Amino acid sequence: MKQNILMAVLAAGMLVLAGCGGGGGFSQKDIDEAKEEGKEEGKNSVVQRECREGTMESRDGAGCEDDPGYMSPADTAAMADKLWKAIGENPLGLATADGNNQSGVTVSATTGNPLVHRGGAGGSPVELPKDGDAMVEELAGWLGSRHTDKAPDDHGGGTYTAYLYAGVEEPAEGDMFKDLTGFTGGALPSANIMPANVEIPDFTKSAGSQTFHLKDETDEPSKVVLDGRYRGVSGEYACEPATAENGCSVSVAEDGLALSSGDTWIFVPGDEEDRVMDTPDTAYAVFGWWLYEDANDTDTRVSAFTGVTGTTPPVAAAGITALQGTATYSGGAAGKYAILGESTSESGHFTADATLTADFHEDMVSGTIDRFRVGDDGMPMDGWSVALAASGVSDTGGIFGNDGDNTAGTAKMTTWTMDGTDADAGGEWSGTLYYDTAGGDGGVPKVGTGTFHAEYNNIGRMVGAFGVNLDE
Repeated sequence: MKQNILMAVLAAGMLVLAGCGGGGGFSQKDIDEAKEEGKEEGKNSVVQRECREGTMESRDGAGCEDDPGYMSPADTAAMADKLWKAIGENPLGLATADGNNQSGVTVSATTGNPLVHRGGAGGSPVELPKDGDAMVEELAGWLGSRHTDKAPDDHGGGTYTAYLYAGVEEPAEGDMFKDLTGFTGGALPSANIMPANVEIPDFTKSAGSQTFHLKDETDEPSKVVLDGRYRGVSGEYACEPATAENGCSVSVAEDGLALSSGDTWIFVPGDEEDRVMDTPDTAYAVFGWWLYEDANDTDTRVSAFTGVTGTTPPVAAAGITALQGTATYSGGAAGKYAILGESTSESGHFTADATLTADFHEDMVSGTIDRFRVGDDGMPMDGWSVALAASGVSDTGGIFGNDGDNTAGTAKMTTWTMDGTDADAGGEWSGTLYYDTAGGDGGVPKVGTGTFHAEYNNIGRMVGAFGVNLDE
Protein backbone atom coordinates (compact mmCIF):
# COMPACT_ATOMS: atom_id res chain seq x y z
CA MET A 1 0.00 0.00 0.00
CA LYS A 2 2.78 2.44 0.95
CA GLN A 3 4.63 1.55 -2.25
CA ASN A 4 1.55 2.32 -4.30
CA ILE A 5 1.13 5.69 -2.61
CA LEU A 6 4.79 6.60 -3.21
CA MET A 7 4.53 5.56 -6.83
CA ALA A 8 1.42 7.70 -7.24
CA VAL A 9 3.16 10.69 -5.65
CA LEU A 10 6.25 10.25 -7.87
CA ALA A 11 4.09 9.82 -10.94
CA ALA A 12 2.14 12.96 -10.11
CA GLY A 13 5.40 14.82 -9.63
CA MET A 14 6.72 13.61 -12.96
CA LEU A 15 3.52 14.70 -14.73
CA VAL A 16 3.77 18.14 -13.20
CA LEU A 17 7.39 18.40 -14.23
CA ALA A 18 6.51 17.31 -17.71
CA GLY A 19 3.74 19.84 -17.86
CA CYS A 20 6.21 22.53 -16.92
CA GLY A 21 8.55 21.62 -19.72
CA GLY A 22 10.75 19.47 -17.51
CA GLY A 23 12.79 22.32 -16.15
CA GLY A 24 12.23 23.96 -12.75
CA GLY A 25 8.86 24.15 -11.06
CA PHE A 26 9.47 21.37 -8.46
CA SER A 27 12.78 20.86 -6.69
CA GLN A 28 14.06 17.59 -5.27
CA LYS A 29 13.05 18.92 -1.87
CA ASP A 30 9.44 19.30 -3.08
CA ILE A 31 9.43 15.72 -4.32
CA ASP A 32 10.88 14.39 -1.04
CA GLU A 33 8.23 16.27 0.96
CA ALA A 34 5.51 14.82 -1.26
CA LYS A 35 6.89 11.35 -0.56
CA GLU A 36 6.68 11.94 3.19
CA GLU A 37 3.10 13.26 2.92
CA GLY A 38 2.19 10.15 0.97
CA LYS A 39 3.63 7.98 3.71
CA GLU A 40 1.55 9.77 6.36
CA GLU A 41 -1.62 9.46 4.29
CA GLY A 42 -0.95 5.78 3.90
CA LYS A 43 -0.51 5.36 7.65
CA ASN A 44 -3.75 7.18 8.41
CA SER A 45 -5.60 5.15 5.80
CA VAL A 46 -4.41 1.90 7.39
CA VAL A 47 -5.31 3.14 10.90
CA GLN A 48 -8.83 4.05 9.78
CA ARG A 49 -9.45 0.57 8.40
CA GLU A 50 -8.07 -1.01 11.55
CA CYS A 51 -10.25 0.86 14.06
CA ARG A 52 -11.60 -1.88 16.26
CA GLU A 53 -15.22 -2.40 17.22
CA GLY A 54 -16.43 0.30 19.58
CA THR A 55 -14.01 2.92 18.25
CA MET A 56 -14.06 5.39 15.40
CA GLU A 57 -11.61 7.50 13.46
CA SER A 58 -10.41 10.40 15.60
CA ARG A 59 -11.35 13.95 14.67
CA ASP A 60 -7.79 14.80 13.68
CA GLY A 61 -7.59 11.70 11.50
CA ALA A 62 -4.46 10.52 13.26
CA GLY A 63 -5.88 7.39 14.80
CA CYS A 64 -8.91 5.94 16.58
CA GLU A 65 -10.95 7.00 19.59
CA ASP A 66 -13.88 5.57 21.56
CA ASP A 67 -17.27 5.78 19.84
CA PRO A 68 -19.60 7.38 22.45
CA GLY A 69 -22.68 5.86 20.82
CA TYR A 70 -21.36 2.31 20.75
CA MET A 71 -23.00 -0.49 22.69
CA SER A 72 -21.35 -3.88 22.81
CA PRO A 73 -23.43 -6.96 21.93
CA ALA A 74 -23.41 -7.85 25.63
CA ASP A 75 -24.72 -4.40 26.62
CA THR A 76 -27.37 -4.53 23.90
CA ALA A 77 -28.52 -7.95 25.07
CA ALA A 78 -28.61 -6.81 28.71
CA MET A 79 -30.72 -3.77 27.83
CA ALA A 80 -33.13 -5.88 25.78
CA ASP A 81 -33.48 -8.37 28.64
CA LYS A 82 -34.14 -5.53 31.08
CA LEU A 83 -36.86 -4.00 28.91
CA TRP A 84 -38.34 -7.43 28.13
CA LYS A 85 -38.82 -8.04 31.84
CA ALA A 86 -40.13 -4.51 32.39
CA ILE A 87 -42.82 -4.92 29.72
CA GLY A 88 -43.73 -8.27 31.21
CA GLU A 89 -46.83 -10.29 30.43
CA ASN A 90 -49.36 -7.65 31.46
CA PRO A 91 -47.93 -4.13 31.03
CA LEU A 92 -51.37 -2.55 30.69
CA GLY A 93 -52.47 -3.99 34.02
CA LEU A 94 -50.48 -1.44 36.02
CA ALA A 95 -53.22 0.23 38.05
CA THR A 96 -53.04 3.84 39.14
CA ALA A 97 -53.25 2.91 42.81
CA ASP A 98 -53.68 -0.73 43.67
CA GLY A 99 -51.69 -0.97 46.88
CA ASN A 100 -49.21 -3.37 45.29
CA ASN A 101 -46.47 -0.92 44.45
CA GLN A 102 -47.57 -0.69 40.83
CA SER A 103 -47.63 2.46 38.73
CA GLY A 104 -49.85 4.20 36.23
CA VAL A 105 -50.17 7.49 34.38
CA THR A 106 -53.03 9.91 33.95
CA VAL A 107 -52.96 13.36 32.37
CA SER A 108 -53.40 16.69 34.16
CA ALA A 109 -56.63 18.40 33.12
CA THR A 110 -55.01 21.82 33.51
CA THR A 111 -51.42 21.52 32.26
CA GLY A 112 -51.66 18.50 29.99
CA ASN A 113 -48.57 16.98 31.65
CA PRO A 114 -48.39 13.28 32.59
CA LEU A 115 -49.16 12.46 36.25
CA VAL A 116 -47.46 9.35 37.62
CA HIS A 117 -49.35 7.51 40.35
CA ARG A 118 -47.60 4.95 42.51
CA GLY A 119 -49.70 2.30 44.19
CA GLY A 120 -48.85 1.76 47.83
CA ALA A 121 -47.00 5.08 48.00
CA GLY A 122 -48.07 8.03 50.04
CA GLY A 123 -48.27 11.58 48.77
CA SER A 124 -49.51 13.07 45.53
CA PRO A 125 -48.81 11.86 42.02
CA VAL A 126 -45.66 13.17 40.35
CA GLU A 127 -46.24 15.64 37.51
CA LEU A 128 -43.66 15.30 34.76
CA PRO A 129 -42.80 18.72 33.26
CA LYS A 130 -42.00 19.12 29.61
CA ASP A 131 -38.34 18.78 28.66
CA GLY A 132 -37.88 22.00 26.71
CA ASP A 133 -34.54 20.87 25.27
CA ALA A 134 -35.93 17.73 23.66
CA MET A 135 -37.21 17.81 20.10
CA VAL A 136 -39.90 15.19 19.50
CA GLU A 137 -41.22 14.97 15.97
CA GLU A 138 -44.89 15.34 15.19
CA LEU A 139 -46.57 11.99 14.69
CA ALA A 140 -49.39 11.85 12.13
CA GLY A 141 -50.50 15.33 13.12
CA TRP A 142 -50.21 14.72 16.88
CA LEU A 143 -47.69 17.04 18.54
CA GLY A 144 -44.94 15.21 20.44
CA SER A 145 -43.17 16.16 23.68
CA ARG A 146 -40.79 14.53 26.15
CA HIS A 147 -41.44 14.82 29.88
CA THR A 148 -39.13 13.79 32.70
CA ASP A 149 -38.44 14.28 36.40
CA LYS A 150 -36.79 12.65 39.36
CA ALA A 151 -38.99 10.28 41.31
CA PRO A 152 -39.43 11.22 44.99
CA ASP A 153 -38.35 8.86 47.74
CA ASP A 154 -41.89 7.59 48.34
CA HIS A 155 -41.91 6.52 44.69
CA GLY A 156 -38.63 4.68 45.12
CA GLY A 157 -36.28 7.36 43.78
CA GLY A 158 -34.93 7.07 40.25
CA THR A 159 -36.28 8.78 37.14
CA TYR A 160 -39.57 8.97 35.27
CA THR A 161 -39.67 9.61 31.52
CA ALA A 162 -42.74 9.92 29.31
CA TYR A 163 -43.34 10.64 25.63
CA LEU A 164 -46.70 12.30 25.04
CA TYR A 165 -48.52 13.00 21.77
CA ALA A 166 -51.32 15.58 21.76
CA GLY A 167 -54.07 15.95 19.19
CA VAL A 168 -53.83 19.74 19.08
CA GLU A 169 -55.10 21.39 15.93
CA GLU A 170 -52.93 23.91 14.11
CA PRO A 171 -53.67 27.56 15.01
CA ALA A 172 -55.78 29.47 12.51
CA GLU A 173 -55.89 33.18 11.68
CA GLY A 174 -58.43 35.14 13.70
CA ASP A 175 -59.37 38.79 14.20
CA MET A 176 -57.15 41.80 13.65
CA PHE A 177 -55.17 42.67 16.76
CA LYS A 178 -56.93 46.03 17.06
CA ASP A 179 -60.25 44.19 17.48
CA LEU A 180 -59.14 42.29 20.60
CA THR A 181 -61.06 42.98 23.80
CA GLY A 182 -59.29 45.70 25.81
CA PHE A 183 -57.16 47.05 22.96
CA THR A 184 -57.05 50.82 23.26
CA GLY A 185 -54.62 53.62 22.46
CA GLY A 186 -52.52 51.29 20.31
CA ALA A 187 -51.82 48.82 23.12
CA LEU A 188 -53.23 45.84 25.01
CA PRO A 189 -53.16 46.31 28.83
CA SER A 190 -51.99 43.61 31.22
CA ALA A 191 -55.55 42.90 32.40
CA ASN A 192 -56.24 41.46 28.94
CA ILE A 193 -52.93 39.64 28.48
CA MET A 194 -53.29 35.88 29.03
CA PRO A 195 -50.14 33.90 30.05
CA ALA A 196 -50.78 31.13 27.49
CA ASN A 197 -50.34 33.62 24.64
CA VAL A 198 -47.18 35.39 25.86
CA GLU A 199 -43.89 34.82 24.04
CA ILE A 200 -40.72 36.64 25.16
CA PRO A 201 -37.46 35.30 23.62
CA ASP A 202 -35.30 37.07 26.22
CA PHE A 203 -36.97 35.03 28.96
CA THR A 204 -34.67 32.02 29.35
CA LYS A 205 -35.87 30.30 32.53
CA SER A 206 -37.54 26.89 32.58
CA ALA A 207 -38.93 27.54 36.06
CA GLY A 208 -39.25 30.46 38.45
CA SER A 209 -38.92 34.11 37.44
CA GLN A 210 -36.51 36.41 35.63
CA THR A 211 -36.10 40.13 36.35
CA PHE A 212 -35.49 42.77 33.69
CA HIS A 213 -34.06 46.14 34.76
CA LEU A 214 -34.32 49.63 33.32
CA LYS A 215 -31.64 50.75 30.88
CA ASP A 216 -30.61 54.41 30.70
CA GLU A 217 -29.38 54.14 27.12
CA THR A 218 -32.80 53.21 25.69
CA ASP A 219 -35.34 55.55 24.11
CA GLU A 220 -37.60 55.00 27.13
CA PRO A 221 -35.34 54.80 30.21
CA SER A 222 -38.36 54.71 32.53
CA LYS A 223 -39.70 51.51 30.95
CA VAL A 224 -38.53 47.94 30.50
CA VAL A 225 -39.06 47.07 26.83
CA LEU A 226 -38.90 43.47 25.57
CA ASP A 227 -39.42 42.16 22.06
CA GLY A 228 -41.99 39.42 21.86
CA ARG A 229 -45.21 38.07 20.42
CA TYR A 230 -48.77 37.91 21.68
CA ARG A 231 -51.14 35.46 20.04
CA GLY A 232 -48.64 35.15 17.22
CA VAL A 233 -48.37 38.89 16.52
CA SER A 234 -44.93 40.49 16.84
CA GLY A 235 -44.48 43.59 18.95
CA GLU A 236 -43.06 44.89 22.24
CA TYR A 237 -43.91 44.31 25.88
CA ALA A 238 -43.42 47.55 27.83
CA CYS A 239 -43.42 47.71 31.62
CA GLU A 240 -43.32 50.62 34.05
CA PRO A 241 -41.98 49.16 37.32
CA ALA A 242 -43.64 50.14 40.58
CA THR A 243 -40.15 50.57 42.03
CA ALA A 244 -37.56 51.61 39.46
CA GLU A 245 -34.59 49.77 41.00
CA ASN A 246 -36.54 46.51 41.22
CA GLY A 247 -37.34 46.38 37.52
CA CYS A 248 -40.08 44.13 36.13
CA SER A 249 -40.27 40.34 36.26
CA VAL A 250 -41.65 37.51 34.16
CA SER A 251 -42.31 34.07 35.61
CA VAL A 252 -43.27 30.60 34.48
CA ALA A 253 -46.99 30.09 35.05
CA GLU A 254 -49.04 26.93 34.95
CA ASP A 255 -50.12 27.65 31.37
CA GLY A 256 -47.49 30.05 30.00
CA LEU A 257 -45.63 33.19 31.08
CA ALA A 258 -47.01 35.56 33.74
CA LEU A 259 -46.11 39.26 33.88
CA SER A 260 -45.41 40.79 37.31
CA SER A 261 -48.73 41.91 38.78
CA GLY A 262 -47.40 44.85 40.79
CA ASP A 263 -46.08 46.63 37.70
CA THR A 264 -47.81 48.22 34.71
CA TRP A 265 -47.50 46.17 31.53
CA ILE A 266 -48.79 46.69 28.01
CA PHE A 267 -48.22 44.95 24.69
CA VAL A 268 -47.80 47.13 21.61
CA PRO A 269 -48.23 45.23 18.32
CA GLY A 270 -45.91 46.06 15.46
CA ASP A 271 -48.97 46.34 13.22
CA GLU A 272 -52.38 46.52 14.84
CA GLU A 273 -53.97 45.18 11.67
CA ASP A 274 -52.01 41.91 11.86
CA ARG A 275 -54.30 38.98 12.53
CA VAL A 276 -53.92 37.00 15.73
CA MET A 277 -53.58 33.22 15.71
CA ASP A 278 -56.64 31.57 17.19
CA THR A 279 -56.07 28.40 19.19
CA PRO A 280 -59.60 27.17 19.87
CA ASP A 281 -58.32 23.65 20.47
CA THR A 282 -57.63 24.19 24.17
CA ALA A 283 -59.02 20.71 24.86
CA TYR A 284 -57.65 17.60 23.20
CA ALA A 285 -56.92 13.89 23.48
CA VAL A 286 -53.43 12.54 24.23
CA PHE A 287 -51.58 9.23 24.14
CA GLY A 288 -48.08 8.09 24.95
CA TRP A 289 -45.75 5.77 26.84
CA TRP A 290 -43.80 6.09 30.08
CA LEU A 291 -40.72 4.52 31.66
CA TYR A 292 -39.48 4.32 35.24
CA GLU A 293 -35.89 3.41 36.16
CA ASP A 294 -34.76 3.34 39.77
CA ALA A 295 -31.45 4.76 40.92
CA ASN A 296 -29.90 1.32 41.47
CA ASP A 297 -30.95 -0.09 38.08
CA THR A 298 -32.87 -2.88 39.80
CA ASP A 299 -36.45 -1.77 39.11
CA THR A 300 -37.71 -0.82 35.64
CA ARG A 301 -41.34 -0.31 34.63
CA VAL A 302 -42.87 0.61 31.29
CA SER A 303 -46.43 1.03 30.06
CA ALA A 304 -48.69 3.22 27.92
CA PHE A 305 -51.46 5.72 28.60
CA THR A 306 -54.20 7.81 27.03
CA GLY A 307 -56.22 10.74 28.30
CA VAL A 308 -58.08 13.95 27.56
CA THR A 309 -57.13 17.36 28.85
CA GLY A 310 -58.21 20.99 28.76
CA THR A 311 -60.99 23.16 30.13
CA THR A 312 -63.59 21.41 27.99
CA PRO A 313 -61.95 18.16 26.87
CA PRO A 314 -63.30 15.87 24.12
CA VAL A 315 -66.62 14.46 25.25
CA ALA A 316 -67.75 10.86 25.36
CA ALA A 317 -69.67 9.68 22.33
CA ALA A 318 -73.35 8.94 22.64
CA GLY A 319 -75.79 6.99 20.51
CA ILE A 320 -73.18 4.96 18.67
CA THR A 321 -75.37 1.85 18.64
CA ALA A 322 -77.93 3.80 16.62
CA LEU A 323 -75.38 4.64 13.89
CA GLN A 324 -75.16 2.75 10.62
CA GLY A 325 -72.38 2.52 8.05
CA THR A 326 -68.63 2.53 8.50
CA ALA A 327 -65.86 4.97 9.33
CA THR A 328 -62.07 4.88 9.09
CA TYR A 329 -59.67 6.61 11.47
CA SER A 330 -55.97 7.26 10.85
CA GLY A 331 -53.14 8.44 13.07
CA GLY A 332 -50.00 7.31 14.84
CA ALA A 333 -48.74 5.00 17.58
CA ALA A 334 -45.71 4.97 19.88
CA GLY A 335 -44.25 2.73 22.55
CA LYS A 336 -41.44 0.44 23.66
CA TYR A 337 -40.34 -2.99 22.42
CA ALA A 338 -37.83 -5.73 23.19
CA ILE A 339 -36.71 -8.73 21.13
CA LEU A 340 -34.57 -11.53 22.54
CA GLY A 341 -32.83 -13.47 19.77
CA GLU A 342 -30.54 -16.48 19.92
CA SER A 343 -27.62 -14.55 18.44
CA THR A 344 -28.70 -10.90 18.67
CA SER A 345 -31.18 -8.95 20.78
CA GLU A 346 -32.57 -5.43 20.42
CA SER A 347 -34.87 -3.02 22.22
CA GLY A 348 -35.92 0.61 22.32
CA HIS A 349 -38.79 2.89 21.41
CA PHE A 350 -40.89 2.93 18.26
CA THR A 351 -43.36 5.02 16.33
CA ALA A 352 -45.81 3.64 13.78
CA ASP A 353 -48.96 4.33 11.80
CA ALA A 354 -52.33 3.44 13.29
CA THR A 355 -55.67 2.74 11.60
CA LEU A 356 -59.07 1.89 13.06
CA THR A 357 -62.10 0.72 11.08
CA ALA A 358 -65.52 1.06 12.69
CA ASP A 359 -68.49 -0.97 11.51
CA PHE A 360 -71.40 0.84 13.16
CA HIS A 361 -73.94 -1.64 11.80
CA GLU A 362 -72.28 -4.40 13.83
CA ASP A 363 -70.95 -2.08 16.56
CA MET A 364 -67.46 -3.46 16.09
CA VAL A 365 -64.03 -1.82 15.70
CA SER A 366 -60.80 -3.38 14.43
CA GLY A 367 -57.40 -1.89 13.68
CA THR A 368 -53.84 -2.16 12.47
CA ILE A 369 -50.50 -0.77 13.69
CA ASP A 370 -47.92 -0.83 10.89
CA ARG A 371 -45.05 1.01 9.18
CA PHE A 372 -42.97 0.73 12.35
CA ARG A 373 -39.91 2.96 12.83
CA VAL A 374 -37.50 2.24 15.69
CA GLY A 375 -34.84 4.21 17.54
CA ASP A 376 -33.89 7.87 17.40
CA ASP A 377 -33.10 7.63 13.69
CA GLY A 378 -36.48 6.08 12.84
CA MET A 379 -35.11 2.96 11.15
CA PRO A 380 -38.02 1.35 9.27
CA MET A 381 -39.14 -2.17 10.24
CA ASP A 382 -41.09 -2.87 7.07
CA GLY A 383 -41.96 -6.44 7.98
CA TRP A 384 -43.70 -5.56 11.27
CA SER A 385 -47.40 -5.06 11.85
CA VAL A 386 -49.83 -5.62 14.72
CA ALA A 387 -53.46 -6.52 14.08
CA LEU A 388 -56.03 -5.29 16.62
CA ALA A 389 -58.77 -7.92 16.66
CA ALA A 390 -62.37 -6.80 16.14
CA SER A 391 -63.84 -5.60 19.41
CA GLY A 392 -67.25 -4.36 20.42
CA VAL A 393 -67.80 -0.62 20.81
CA SER A 394 -70.29 0.62 23.36
CA ASP A 395 -72.95 3.28 22.93
CA THR A 396 -70.60 5.79 24.58
CA GLY A 397 -67.48 4.88 22.57
CA GLY A 398 -65.71 2.38 24.83
CA ILE A 399 -63.79 -0.24 22.84
CA PHE A 400 -63.38 -3.05 25.32
CA GLY A 401 -65.19 -6.31 24.93
CA ASN A 402 -66.73 -8.89 22.70
CA ASP A 403 -70.00 -7.25 21.74
CA GLY A 404 -71.57 -3.91 21.05
CA ASP A 405 -73.08 -3.70 24.52
CA ASN A 406 -69.57 -3.83 25.96
CA THR A 407 -70.73 -6.19 28.69
CA ALA A 408 -68.19 -8.96 28.32
CA GLY A 409 -65.36 -7.00 29.88
CA THR A 410 -62.68 -8.99 28.06
CA ALA A 411 -60.21 -7.02 25.97
CA LYS A 412 -59.58 -8.40 22.51
CA MET A 413 -56.18 -9.78 21.51
CA THR A 414 -53.48 -8.60 19.13
CA THR A 415 -51.43 -10.47 16.51
CA TRP A 416 -47.86 -9.38 15.79
CA THR A 417 -46.54 -10.17 12.29
CA MET A 418 -42.86 -10.19 11.34
CA ASP A 419 -41.83 -10.62 7.70
CA GLY A 420 -45.09 -12.30 6.78
CA THR A 421 -45.18 -14.72 9.70
CA ASP A 422 -47.90 -14.26 12.33
CA ALA A 423 -47.28 -14.91 16.00
CA ASP A 424 -49.93 -16.60 18.09
CA ALA A 425 -52.66 -14.18 19.11
CA GLY A 426 -52.00 -12.69 22.55
CA GLY A 427 -51.70 -9.45 24.44
CA GLU A 428 -54.66 -7.08 24.44
CA TRP A 429 -55.94 -3.75 23.22
CA SER A 430 -58.68 -1.31 24.14
CA GLY A 431 -59.65 2.25 23.34
CA THR A 432 -62.25 5.01 23.28
CA LEU A 433 -63.97 7.02 20.54
CA TYR A 434 -64.76 10.66 21.34
CA TYR A 435 -66.70 13.56 19.96
CA ASP A 436 -64.54 16.66 19.64
CA THR A 437 -67.62 18.64 20.61
CA ALA A 438 -71.08 17.57 21.69
CA GLY A 439 -72.77 15.63 18.90
CA GLY A 440 -69.57 14.96 16.98
CA ASP A 441 -69.64 15.07 13.20
CA GLY A 442 -73.24 14.14 12.42
CA GLY A 443 -73.19 11.78 15.37
CA VAL A 444 -69.94 10.10 14.22
CA PRO A 445 -67.02 10.25 16.70
CA LYS A 446 -64.05 12.23 15.35
CA VAL A 447 -61.18 11.14 17.63
CA GLY A 448 -59.97 7.83 19.04
CA THR A 449 -57.22 6.77 21.43
CA GLY A 450 -56.18 3.43 22.86
CA THR A 451 -53.43 1.22 24.24
CA PHE A 452 -52.11 -2.12 23.02
CA HIS A 453 -49.78 -4.91 24.09
CA ALA A 454 -48.42 -7.51 21.66
CA GLU A 455 -46.14 -10.53 21.91
CA TYR A 456 -44.22 -12.38 19.24
CA ASN A 457 -44.29 -15.92 20.60
CA ASN A 458 -41.49 -16.15 23.16
CA ILE A 459 -39.05 -13.63 21.65
CA GLY A 460 -40.84 -10.30 21.23
CA ARG A 461 -42.80 -7.94 23.48
CA MET A 462 -44.15 -4.46 22.89
CA VAL A 463 -46.47 -2.01 24.60
CA GLY A 464 -47.78 1.22 23.17
CA ALA A 465 -50.61 3.65 22.62
CA PHE A 466 -52.25 5.26 19.60
CA GLY A 467 -54.25 8.31 18.60
CA VAL A 468 -56.41 8.56 15.46
CA ASN A 469 -58.69 11.07 13.74
CA LEU A 470 -61.72 10.48 11.54
CA ASP A 471 -60.74 10.39 7.86
CA GLU A 472 -62.58 13.22 6.16
